[in-house]
Amino acid sequence: GNASTSLDQNGRFIKDHKTIIIMDDNLPLRSMRYEYYQMARKYNIGFSEIYIDCTIDTALKWNAERSLPIPSKTVVTMATTLEQPDPLKYHWERHSLHLTSDHWWDHGDQWTSLCDQVFQLCETSMEDPVPPLIMEDLEMKAKSRQITLDNILHQADQILRQCVSKEIKKHKGSKSSQSISEIASTANHIRKSILEDVRNERIDLNLNEEEKEMVESQMKTSELPRIVNILEKQFSVMLCDNMKEL
Repeated sequence: GNASTSLDQNGRFIKDHKTIIIMDDNLPLRSMRYEYYQMARKYNIGFSEIYIDCTIDTALKWNAERSLPIPSKTVVTMATTLEQPDPLKYHWERHSLHLTSDHWWDHGDQWTSLCDQVFQLCETSMEDPVPPLIMEDLEMKAKSRQITLDNILHQADQILRQCVSKEIKKHKGSKSSQSISEIASTANHIRKSILEDVRNERIDLNLNEEEKEMVESQMKTSELPRIVNILEKQFSVMLCDNMKEL
């Protein structure tokens, strides 16, 4: 949010309004949330996150009580792949609030305190809008990334092809040829989509110096466990969303 996030009918910012834009979505992966941080940077507005910590048992119980529950497997997958905000490691997540699901059932003093915390978070992020990148730093980073980008994409493609292969093998013998073909098509579409996100830096692999050297020397993907984990998580989450439609 920001003190200048309202738009008039011509798309121009109105300066005398305070507006909070709420993204009510799971966004379990940090890379998904980072897209909105980049959007906040584009418009020089505040960015904050509210993380509601909920046990898998509680989530499954609430899901079962919904009029249209989602598959339990989806809930479990979401819970096991979820990346909590980590403001100590990722500076861009510094305006984060960690709550637990039991807060929502207390409507006494704790509820009032909770509301105060949420509004304080909004105020703080409004007063600290995301700054634009310094052009010189951006150019230096772009040159550095270009050196390793082709090799990163090659390694990422290998990792994701293994994910596709595992997913197809998992269903062989239990599904029809047509279903297998649809799963293969969906999995490959997801592979290409993730590669495109890596290419356009919508997925931040955040390589350290050692990993950059390993990628540049075209090490085996098995020697890049953190990168494998990031891409496998992304693939799993996107596949889980798409499989609900099959």
